[in-house]
Amino acid sequence: MPVDLGSPTREPHPNFYDNRRGAHGFGVKGHVNLTFHGPTLKASYVDLEGNALIEEEWQAVGGNVELAGQRVICHDADFHVGPEMVRVTLQNQIDESSTS
Repeated sequence: MPVDLGSPTREPHPNFYDNRRGAHGFGVKGHVNLTFHGPTLKASYVDLEGNALIEEEWQAVGGNVELAGQRVICHDADFHVGPEMVRVTLQNQIDESSTS
């Protein structure tokens, strides 16, 4: 099924979207791989060629689910991330560099 290209028009806007054009002329498709380990969920968003786009880690804490970390891997100009995702990713990079 073809995937249209262009900026999302509905509210709320997604945290990220892929506007890359595939070899067939339509948008690039992808999926998310979920890995559960105890109270931790790891989400790896990949395109159908297996290229990692974004990784997230979620933790169950006191009955709530909290975002523990997020990393944007794809830096293609046509792969768009929203300002909240950029802020969280930059904060995680600062936190990682201060502990090493």
